[in-house]
Amino acid sequence: MRKVIISFTATLVIVAVSNLFNSNVLAQEWHDSLKTARNAKYLSDKEKAIIYEINKVRTDPKRYAKLLKNELKSYKGMHLIREGRDPFITIEGPNGLKDCMSYLSKLKPMCVLHPDENLFKAAELHANDLSASGGTGHKGSDGSSTLDRIKKFAPDGYTAYNEGICIREKEVFYIVLKLLIDDGIPSKINLKNMTSENYNKCGVSLKSHPEYDHVCVVIYAQ
Repeated sequence: MRKVIISFTATLVIVAVSNLFNSNVLAQEWHDSLKTARNAKYLSDKEKAIIYEINKVRTDPKRYAKLLKNELKSYKGMHLIREGRDPFITIEGPNGLKDCMSYLSKLKPMCVLHPDENLFKAAELHANDLSASGGTGHKGSDGSSTLDRIKKFAPDGYTAYNEGICIREKEVFYIVLKLLIDDGIPSKINLKNMTSENYNKCGVSLKSHPEYDHVCVVIYAQ
């Protein structure tokens, strides 16, 4: 009996220490070096904050995965319920968030993204277009592609690029979270783009949207 008590006590101590360690890790401040957009005068404060949030994901994906655990409580079955927002029916439910957390927990840290003014202009061009047309896709109302818009401002282009679009969300954390979860998208292309080692630059533009309140366009490039 004494051995059982000692073993049980030791287990409790280990769990308590582990929980304390995890709490301390999550409570740590993120390094200011992740604020790569702080001096980009062409960006709004929210657009700068989106790049900062993406850099948190990229530089410590395992830690970020742990931060997301708290969001599981927002799901009631397939419904996503947040304070001050109308309930939203998801396609994957909490499994989408769990899969995202699992994916992030297996990644190694990668480089930060730096703001690029030409990419911003390309993202802003499309965000303004979606804001005016009410569209949500990558094809512009004039038939333009992501590459067409990039080359308008950077004729020589980039060695690699991709575009992510988030609708509905206006808060920085939830914009990034929605792109990470990529609900209902089997390829999880937005999650993979945000955490790709192929990119070191980005452009971000956040605008109003006539149907979904807000639209955010993120272009990644190398």
